[in-house]
Amino acid sequence: MGETAGSSGSSVGALEIARLRPSTRPEVFPQHWLAHELLDGLSGLEIGAAAYNSFGLKTRNVSSREGHEFYAEEQRAMGVEPAHVDIWAMGDRIPVPDRSEDFVLSSHVLEHLPNVVVALLEWNRIVRDGGYVFMIVPLKGALPQDTGRALTSLDHFIECYQQKWSLDTHPTDGVPGGRMGHYHTFTPDSLTDVVDWMRANQLCDWQLVAREDVDSKVGNGFTLVFRVRHRPDS
Repeated sequence: MGETAGSSGSSVGALEIARLRPSTRPEVFPQHWLAHELLDGLSGLEIGAAAYNSFGLKTRNVSSREGHEFYAEEQRAMGVEPAHVDIWAMGDRIPVPDRSEDFVLSSHVLEHLPNVVVALLEWNRIVRDGGYVFMIVPLKGALPQDTGRALTSLDHFIECYQQKWSLDTHPTDGVPGGRMGHYHTFTPDSLTDVVDWMRANQLCDWQLVAREDVDSKVGNGFTLVFRVRHRPDS
């Protein structure tokens, strides 16, 4: 099986797994001990929740209407009913108040968002001071079509932000899946470089509190967890 997880506020991307045959019994991945260790007792948002990949936390599910039926069908094919959607929205434009959530959680979602800095800024806006941004992001070879691609550079992420690229304007040449496909590839270091650049430019003030170079949930991604801090004048 290929990569399993979320897509821009939905569950599994079209290219991550082949169209599945209906399962005779539910296929469910284990919950994540690290998520429980940091997030138990808190309430937050999960972007692109999948019923077979539950974290078992107190969350509201954010999902995009675009492509939702495809991802819902994939969940049914794994023998589970699709995760209930609480908020219909893209993962980088979520209609909730500032600093209203204890955490934002995403698994295999960030690669489907065309403007990573904008997405992280949105999550920064949403999370209260002292809360968390918890991300599982695919390893570069989790999707076979990503294996031969160059690692997305910091300069490209900065260009996306400065050019205000969006789902409608980000180029899709060479993007596996095209619109809402895998816009970018990451390593743990390349993604922390993005956050470091944001911090240096006073766009956020996040502290890395946990890192797994191979996630201990499914094993086809890496985990980064940041504690969100808001400056007194922000």
